[in-house]
Parts: sequence; C-alpha cells; structure tokens
Amino acid sequence: MTIGYATPYGYKENYLSINGGPNQTIQFEENNSFTTVAAGKHRLEAGLNTIEITHFWGWFELDYIEFNQVVGLVPNAISQGNILLNDDLADGAETVTLDGSGSGDPDGQVVSYLWQLKDGTVIGTEATLNYAFPLGTYLTNLTVTDDDGNSDQTEFVVIIADLEHHKNHRLPIRNGEESLFMSGMNIAWTTGSNFAKDLTNFNQSTWITILDDIERAGGNSIRWWLHTNGSASPLFGSDGKVSGLNSNEISNARKVLDLAYDRGIVVSLCLWSFDMLQDQGQNLGYTRALLEDSIATLAYIDKALVPMVEALHHHPAIMTWEIFNEPEGMTTDFGWSDERTTMYYVQRFVNLCAGAIHRTAPDAMVSNGSWSFLASTDSVGYMDFYRDDRLIAAGGDPMEPLISCKYIIMIISE
Repeated sequence: MTIGYATPYGYKENYLSINGGPNQTIQFEENNSFTTVAAGKHRLEAGLNTIEITHFWGWFELDYIEFNQVVGLVPNAISQGNILLNDDLADGAETVTLDGSGSGDPDGQVVSYLWQLKDGTVIGTEATLNYAFPLGTYLTNLTVTDDDGNSDQTEFVVIIADLEHHKNHRLPIRNGEESLFMSGMNIAWTTGSNFAKDLTNFNQSTWITILDDIERAGGNSIRWWLHTNGSASPLFGSDGKVSGLNSNEISNARKVLDLAYDRGIVVSLCLWSFDMLQDQGQNLGYTRALLEDSIATLAYIDKALVPMVEALHHHPAIMTWEIFNEPEGMTTDFGWSDERTTMYYVQRFVNLCAGAIHRTAPDAMVSNGSWSFLASTDSVGYMDFYRDDRLIAAGGDPMEPLISCKYIIMIISE
C-alpha cells in the first residue's frame, strides 16, 4: 500500500487501520509538492475492506491510495526497538548488538536480512550483528525478505551519548538542587471531552492512571495544558477582561502536582495555546483582547496568573511555567488558526507574563513552547522571536528572561 500526499505544514504522523485492526503510525515527511510514502503490506479479505486514516498529528493533503498485490503472506520484521547507550569508550564509539532474530514469515521463512542507516549505508546482512556506532543519533532500518520475495522493514533509532558530560541537556529544578534529563509526554487534555477543562473538570482516578503509566514507562516529566483556549479558564467579566479563577482551579492543580511528585514526575505548566484564537466555544473577542490589549493582559496577570503562581510556585513538582504551546499557529506570520494576530503581540504577552512570574517567584523557571526553529533561532536566515532583548523590546519588562526554547525541547505531538 502506498499513500500519495503533500504536507507543506511540516512533518506529521497519522494512524492507518485496516478493517478495524490496530493503528499503524504513518510518517509524513514535510513536502510542498505531492509525493508518496510506503504504508506497509496488509492482508485484505475477499469482499469489502475498510481502510481508515485517523488524525493523530495531522494536517496533510491526501492525493490517492495505491495497492499492489503480492504473492504469499508478508514477513514480519522485528528488531529490539530504540536504543540509548552511554558512551564509555575512549574512541568515542560504542558497540551495539542489533537483533532481528525475532523476525519471521507466516507461510515460509526469512531468507535475507539487510541493516542500513538512513543514508543507505549497509552495516550488516545477518540476523544478529554487532556494529560500532560513533557518538550521535542514527536512524537504522532492518529489511527482511522471505522465500516468496516479499519484504518488510522496521525502523528504530540508535543514540550513542556522552551522558555524564552533557550537563547542558539536563534541566536544573528545585532551585538547582537536582538536574534531570527530561523524558515524558504531553498532556493536552486527560479525556476526549476535557480539552481546556482539566483545571475545572478534575478527575483524580484518570490522573492516577496517566501518571502511573508514565512512571512505569520510566518517564520523569509531563507538559500539562491549563487555560489552553480560554473556554473554561480563567473567568471573564462582563467587560471582557479576566476577573479571576474558578474556585477549584488552584486546588485541582495542586492535587495533580502532589500525585506527580509522589511518582517522581515533574510538571511543565503550559498556560495557553494557539487554540485561544481557534473557534472552540470561547469568546474570541475576549481572548483576542487578552493578547492585543495590554490592559486586558494585565488583568489576566493580576487576577489569575499571579494568584496561581503565589499559591503553587513552592511546589517541588513544578518544572517550569510555560507561557504558550505553539503560539506561532495563531499569527499572520506563520499560522493556521481561525483568527490571527501578529508575532509582536505574542512577544509582548510572553514578556509581560514571564516578568510577572519572575517578580512573584524569582527562582521560578519560565519557558515557551515554540512550534518550530523557524521562529526560535537566528541561524540560516531564520529569526529568534524569543531572544530576551526582542521580548523586552516588545513588552518592556526587564525581568522577563526565558529558558531557551532550544534548551527545554519538549516538542511532542498533541
């Protein structure tokens, strides 16, 4: 099966399911013109078959789906999955065992194995082999072929890192008492009906399940969306300005932080998303004013943000206060939201909120979740809109400084 597609919106992933079976992730690389992606080999039944492509991290353009019949059943390529090893050799390399011996063929046998790197370099043709990887990250591919000539492949990542000396990849938390390499997941909402409502529709059993799963998987961090689009939090008065928080918001946030701390998990509290200018049931006039009217911004800061920071900033489970998720999405410069503002207003809002947090809690870390390096670096002709001097120029608050977006990278699909 092959899918013809285009995605000028950047790299995306979506789910493919055949006849209600398990979801298979299809990776759509960024491409402004139409191209193709291999969607695997699938067994179809006589008669009607149902093929579903389900939104996961979407926004791609579908051109066609093409099928080519194969003879016999398809083999199954199986490797050991992603590999992270700490380099402990003087030559800056680490020998890795690659194991594809679990691969098989339901109606015959696997007759060949091919291990390759992303650039096409062949590194082995055995079921199991040892290969010395230098320091770095390597997309690795295993292709198996059966006695009918059918093949299957699987991809995984090998990372060889000097973990002991890469302190710049670790984030100091709890006033610098600990330093962690963050590994976790994005909690944009806890259930399908709770988008932007986690602070008001709190469900403790759901949170326990989520946090237990992350702990069992070895995770130590989450990025949790709070106000998000302004539909449920904070409260707005009749004048269109923020009047405060719901009575249970701070206590519910503290419950989540308590549950996280008990499991060794730290939390990035993500305040807003580009969704504040998406038509999702909120008053778009209010949320636009929140961004573009400095008086409305200060009302939010004084009546919602500062009370939240005052109440919670000492909690040991807080990693950082994050101002936005992908704010570029609601701008005329880069965006895709229903309504658009400009990067100037985004910069000013970030500056004023970050300054207020630092003034309330001087030791707090503040971050911003940029959508792309297109907006967060001055390299190769791009512009870093979140450089401290540019943010201060937009909002005028000198207490603003952020953790660099390139330092606290938590770009994980929603």
